[in-house]
Amino acid sequence: MGVPSRKCLGEELAWQYANLARATAALTDGVKEFSAVHHQIRMKLYKGLSSGTMQLGSFFADEKYKIGMNACCYCGSVDDLSVDHLIPRKKLGTDLSENLIAACRSCNSSKRERDMLSWLRARDIFPSLVLLRRYLKLVYLFCQSHELLMAPWEEALMLELPFDLANLKDNLQPLYHLECLNLEYPVQLVRGITQSDSSQGYI
Repeated sequence: MGVPSRKCLGEELAWQYANLARATAALTDGVKEFSAVHHQIRMKLYKGLSSGTMQLGSFFADEKYKIGMNACCYCGSVDDLSVDHLIPRKKLGTDLSENLIAACRSCNSSKRERDMLSWLRARDIFPSLVLLRRYLKLVYLFCQSHELLMAPWEEALMLELPFDLANLKDNLQPLYHLECLNLEYPVQLVRGITQSDSSQGYI
C-alpha cells in the first residue's frame, strides 16, 4: 500500500496520527507484524482526517489510562511523582487536564521546557503510545485552532511553535517497528535501529 504525498501540515499530522492508530491496533491485537487490516486502518483514518470527514478521538480514553497508571509517563517510575505540563506553560501549554501528566521529579526537572519528543529521543527513549497519542492530539488541536493545518509543510517548519514539528519526521520512525513500542510504558530504544527507514520510503 503506497505512502501518500503530504504537502501541508494538516496532512503530515494526519499521517503520523494514522501511523499511531495502526501501531495501536497491532499491539492491541498482540501481533508481531502489521497486517492488511492494520494498513487499512491507517489509510482510512489518514483520508478521513485529511478530508475533514473524521475527527480525532476524545481525550476520554487517555484520561482513563492516566488515572490508572500512577507512574511517571516518561520513565515508568512510581517514586516521587509530580505533575508536568506536556506542552510547557512557557510555550503556551494550558493547565487543562489533557495537558497534565504524571512525571517523577527527576524527569520533570530534566525535561524542563523542552519538547517532549526531542527530550526523550536524546535519551533513546520512545514514549508509550498512550502518551504519544495525547501529545499528537495537543499538537493537532493547537494547529487547528490557529488555522495552520493548510500551511505548506516547509513553511510550517519555519514557524515558532510550542513544539518541534521536525519531530514528526525525525523522531517518529519507531512507529514502523512494533518491537520498539508499548501501549502504556516508555521503551528504551537501541540506537540506530530505525536509521534505514527513510531509505525504505517509510517517511
